[in-house]
Amino acid sequence: MNTQFWYFLLTGKHNEQTGVFANFYTYGQDFGEALERTKLLAKETQSIIDSEAIEACRLDNLEEFEIPEDAVEVDKGVYMKAALHTYPLTDTEQSFIPPTGIVNSAHVDPLFRDVDPPPVLFGNLKELFEVKIVFL
Repeated sequence: MNTQFWYFLLTGKHNEQTGVFANFYTYGQDFGEALERTKLLAKETQSIIDSEAIEACRLDNLEEFEIPEDAVEVDKGVYMKAALHTYPLTDTEQSFIPPTGIVNSAHVDPLFRDVDPPPVLFGNLKELFEVKIVFL
């Protein structure tokens, strides 16, 4: 099996008062292995607990993609953008709370390029399924 290369936007928290967003670029055998490795290293190297992926994109099939210059290698084959984006969890007027257990894929089927909004691929580590938008 070939190694895949994935981008993950994770959200989690540093403590009960501080939430965090972080960008990771990870090699793995498949989506699940790369995500599990990313979440483990986010906890071990950045103290991000209760992390969830809120965005994912497979990168090894994008010819033009290059790891960002400000990304640092946190472990062999795992890179992250150096900047962490924190926010207060105690803010009761949050404008956006990302869903948990759902990852929006960047892949859009060519048959649906003109559909707005486009169909999306959702999943978690236990199951993966596709949702297609159908207009009647």
